[in-house]
Amino acid sequence: TLFISGCIVVVSSLILYIGPPTHVAHFSDWRLMGMTKCQWNAIHIMTGLLFVIAMFLHIYFNWQMIVVYLKNKRREIVLLTRPFVFSVVVTAYVCAGTLWGLPPMNQIIHWIRSIKIGHVHAYGTPPYGCAEQSSLKGIAQYMGWDAAQCFANLRQKGVKVASADQSISQVAETNGVSISDVVEKMRN
Repeated sequence: TLFISGCIVVVSSLILYIGPPTHVAHFSDWRLMGMTKCQWNAIHIMTGLLFVIAMFLHIYFNWQMIVVYLKNKRREIVLLTRPFVFSVVVTAYVCAGTLWGLPPMNQIIHWIRSIKIGHVHAYGTPPYGCAEQSSLKGIAQYMGWDAAQCFANLRQKGVKVASADQSISQVAETNGVSISDVVEKMRN
């Protein structure tokens, strides 16, 4: 359980790290392997919790062996072994290096940011947070567009709309298009 949940945490971490920013993912209905960003986040959190529980159980059931690993040749418990000190130094370098922009952390962070910016260019940016929950009328009003004209634009482009009070995410889902596509069709 510790190994399997750990693998899922690593995979979900990578997906969440390189996926589009949350507001863009919601707005564009981004999915990977059929799951939304929120679903990937939920998987990540719950398997992370499972990992922590399994880790504590592993420590509990293997405490005797852990103590054996901590003993030196004279059978004394020693925490500051070479492997332990090495682990602390490497972890400290990664943490401090991330904050201070040291290599290779700085290069990795810039690379990931460029991927996220690519997602923004590909999927568009919502006009404001949680815009996908707003009504067509609300989006039009926020953008300074004529709501009646936006409604007419959607109908001209074959988008099925029940009313201007319908949420933009409902319109997108009904028509099988992304939310950003609905906004774009409202405007033009």
